[in-house]
Amino acid sequence: MVESLNVKGKTTSSIYLNWAKPEGNNSFYRVKWTDGFHTWNDSVTETSINVTRLTPGVNYSLTVQSVAGDNKTDSDVTQISSYTRPGIVLNLNLTEITTSSIYLNWTKPEGNNSFYRVKWTDGFYTWNDSVTETSINVTKLTPGVNYSLTVQSVAEDNRTDSDVTQISSYTRPGIVLNLTVAAVTTSSILLTWNQPEGNNSFYRVKWTDGLYIGNDSVAETSINVTKLTPGVNYSLTVQSVAGDNRTDSDVMQISSYTRPGIVLNLNLTEITTSSIYLNWTKPEGNNSFYRVKWTDGFYTWNDSVAETSINVTKLTPGVNYSLTVQSVAGDNRTDSDVTQISSYTKPDRPGNVTATWRGTTSLTVTWTHSGGKTFFTVDVSNDRLAYRNVSRTAGTSANVTGLAPGKVFNVTVTAVAGSLEHASDVFLFATCEFRLYLYSPPPDHDVFV
Repeated sequence: MVESLNVKGKTTSSIYLNWAKPEGNNSFYRVKWTDGFHTWNDSVTETSINVTRLTPGVNYSLTVQSVAGDNKTDSDVTQISSYTRPGIVLNLNLTEITTSSIYLNWTKPEGNNSFYRVKWTDGFYTWNDSVTETSINVTKLTPGVNYSLTVQSVAEDNRTDSDVTQISSYTRPGIVLNLTVAAVTTSSILLTWNQPEGNNSFYRVKWTDGLYIGNDSVAETSINVTKLTPGVNYSLTVQSVAGDNRTDSDVMQISSYTRPGIVLNLNLTEITTSSIYLNWTKPEGNNSFYRVKWTDGFYTWNDSVAETSINVTKLTPGVNYSLTVQSVAGDNRTDSDVTQISSYTKPDRPGNVTATWRGTTSLTVTWTHSGGKTFFTVDVSNDRLAYRNVSRTAGTSANVTGLAPGKVFNVTVTAVAGSLEHASDVFLFATCEFRLYLYSPPPDHDVFV
């Protein structure tokens, strides 16, 4: 009887046996094997045999007998059983990947097997599970991490397993958190966000105005997107990307208008006692309308126009107004820097201009006036003598002296707002000629023509 019968090696299609030569003589060895349904046999003179053409994952019972020289007399049977190795799993695929799971499936290998042993590792920790199906959803993973996953088919003895089939994959990185527009200029949008849970390598940023698309990649949790057009609505997206530079997160999206350009060449083209007409040049880029504000220092009014001009009305004569214009984007909120200009309205003409007293060399003039803070100039002139005397006052009367006696003078009172830039229409008071004696007589003796 042969001794020390051992399985020294096995594959998916073979089992290698060896044994010790028994005491005494023998001519050869008869080897038989069966899978429970079919039986095969062979004869060898050596103390080993490689039994081939077997089916993967099947339990074989193998017997060896030593046979004497008559080729009939044989020893007792020495028996051993062994599973062939199951076949390696085929077509291992990743069919769905999330931030916390990887779904695997594969094709059943040739031959038999009892179940599949699945292992996965992130390089530090290793986990495992067993399934009888040809798929598994590996869960409770960390976002953005590279996992190595292996699958083996296992025979019914729960020990004999196949070669390893391996695949690796990153889980999807987590979506970026708290995406915010931190600052906006006419040509840039500053984005910030919080790093998502888990790992990631960098962030992919894209932006579009609806016609053109720009993109960039950053390792930080912020980016200043530049070279944009003023007053345009941009859609911006941020994705975290794993270390393979391919696996990315869901998209986090935000939209923002750039600030419109500041209005150019703001001008005052016509000023009346109750209105100021403004016009300006359209700024570079886009805008929806213009916001106009004006104030007299106490009250503030506003209006919106789509054109590049406005006639600001219902103003008070002789008042200094500060006026601002801003261009506004299509969201009706994002506006440009302020362009400012100031101007007085024209003052009202003085009324009831009267000479309340006349002397030989002087004249007292009074008048009435309503409106804003104003000063007045009084002009007394004699055209024939090219004589002019100008008096400036903040009140509603003036005493003009140093006149030549016996001459005819024109008297003009002008209301002035600001610094003589917007004088009222000239009001001709009167033309009078009076004769002055060497010795000053009373005023009622003057002769007027």
